[in-house]
Amino acid sequence: MARESAAAAGVSVRFVNEDALDFEPVVGSFDLVHDRGFLHTLPAQSWGKWKRLAGSALKVGGLVIAKEFVVDPRRAFGPRGLTESEMRGVLKRGFRIEQLNFSRFSEREGAGSSMLVVARRTQTRLS
Repeated sequence: MARESAAAAGVSVRFVNEDALDFEPVVGSFDLVHDRGFLHTLPAQSWGKWKRLAGSALKVGGLVIAKEFVVDPRRAFGPRGLTESEMRGVLKRGFRIEQLNFSRFSEREGAGSSMLVVARRTQTRLS
């Protein structure tokens, strides 16, 4: 569907479908990294690796767009999710958060069950 949409829009898009934790991108080769519900499945000790992979793939000025579950102790299924503070912490150095909104993944979930984050890579080093 994405390829068809890109063709219909007349834009050139390089789609990559890889195991994100094993992917070794050419440094600074992408304008956009899109994560729809991957970071929130990782244990906290892997968040730094996620940031390094996403960040190294992006050009300085590139965007990461992530939609993740928010921690909700009432949710009886799925991954734990992240708090707003944790999300901000993951992107603290090397990125500028341009937007962080609370939303939902589907009609089943209540408002605020997820967050949508748009962050721009601002530095060459992601320490």
